[in-house]
This record gives sequence, C-alpha cells and structure tokens, in this order.
Amino acid sequence: MFALRMLALVVFLATFVTAQNHSANLTITIRGVRNDSGSVLAAVYDADKSFMKVQLAKATLKAKANKGEVEFVVHDLHAGKYAVSVFRQELDGYSNGRLRVLE
Repeated sequence: MFALRMLALVVFLATFVTAQNHSANLTITIRGVRNDSGSVLAAVYDADKSFMKVQLAKATLKAKANKGEVEFVVHDLHAGKYAVSVFRQELDGYSNGRLRVLE
C-alpha cells in the first residue's frame, strides 16, 4: 500500500504570457518532500464541477519523489482560475497498488 503524506504546496502562475495565443505556463512546486521514496501526483482543474474528478482534469502529472522539492510545469494554459490537487504515494512496504490513508 501507499501512504498519504501532507505536503506544502506552492503554486504560482508564470508571468510570461504570449501575445499570440494568450496562454501561460503554470509552475507547481511541492516543498517539504521528506525522502525520495514513491511518487508525487498532481492534477489541475479549471471548474468547480470537475474538481477531484481526475478524468476531467486539464492536466495530470506524476513524478518520482525527490527529497526536498518536486516541481511540475503545465504548458500553454489559457488565462483563468485553476485549482490543483497534489498527493504523495510513498512506498511503505505494503505495495499492492492501493492508497492507504493514515489517521
């Protein structure tokens, strides 16, 4: 199984907007990753109705955990409001592919 860990999330929208297509990059920085075990997963949503419905996400991202910090960049997003969900799958010796929530 995997353990769910709380992480500090810092999200900021890059200020480089192109005049041609009015899009920008969204940089998502996850700080406080305590080790390099497992993965960090993120999803970007553009509507309340789609939030936490992964199949409706504008982007889904996965990276190997890296002690300290993990960064994602989503390219060419149109101007607007976005929500981001992030969680960590940390290998803990019970690796059967299921998420285990610690109380």
